[in-house]
Amino acid sequence: MPVALTAVQASNAQYAPSFRPVLVVFGGTSGIGAGLVRAFATHIPPHTGAHIVVVGRSKPAADALIASLPSNSNSQYDFVRVDALLVHDLRTFIRQELFGTLGLKKINYLVLSQGELKLDSTARTSEGFHPTISLMVYGRARAALDLAPLLQAAAAAGEDARIISVAAPGTGGAINLDDVALDKMGAIALRAAMITYTDIYVASLAQRFPDLAVTHVGPGFVKTGLARGLPWYLRPLWKFLEWAFAMTADESGERMMMVLVDPATKKGAFVKDHHNQPVAPSKYFDETAREVVWKSIEKRSDL
Repeated sequence: MPVALTAVQASNAQYAPSFRPVLVVFGGTSGIGAGLVRAFATHIPPHTGAHIVVVGRSKPAADALIASLPSNSNSQYDFVRVDALLVHDLRTFIRQELFGTLGLKKINYLVLSQGELKLDSTARTSEGFHPTISLMVYGRARAALDLAPLLQAAAAAGEDARIISVAAPGTGGAINLDDVALDKMGAIALRAAMITYTDIYVASLAQRFPDLAVTHVGPGFVKTGLARGLPWYLRPLWKFLEWAFAMTADESGERMMMVLVDPATKKGAFVKDHHNQPVAPSKYFDETAREVVWKSIEKRSDL
């Protein structure tokens, strides 16, 4: 059932953790990720504060975002730059910057929103992956695996320990277990299969780490930077559709925060829409598919 923005904001205003949360947002310099950062920084009780880590590509965008956040002596805002397109580079970044430079000891909330649309189905990174799949499947799943010890540390302390991956639940398409690497699909089928893969790795992460809550959440139609991956001739149409129908990143951020801190979401795998309502996983997701796809994701992202 649709939830009004005012109700969402009122719900977020009730957020009052007994601990000082650590929030790490991949893809946090623009769009949905930036909206969530603003919402979280706004609603965190001043006496509690939070450590918010914004991960993204653009330092100017991050500087502007951080400058817009509420001043709070108990809050710490950090930006760490990475181009997450290559999984090996992403893993090196996690070791050197999040474990190393920042010295994180725990993560309460890990938000995976990095991604872009790339309609050229023949495009490949130097690691051999389609760029969209590299960012939104291999990169996200591997980031969650590598950062799981910090989430487990939060869980062991009795604190929230949650992961959300922002995609498009309820729209998953057919997968081909004879083409588990998604090398032979056209752009439309590739995108649909990626959503089913998201359901699969969310369920698999929750199974691997039973003390965590792992959620595949849909943000609704949001004004974001996804158009940069479209061919030039489609960008004006996308921009018009955003202008006519899309919600702002700030509204989406409020809605994503509501999902992220929902007190009913403690442990396990969840699939939700931007009204914090359950969505059925892809009909193409079964236990056989989960085992085959998850094994492939783990192996191919171990770079």
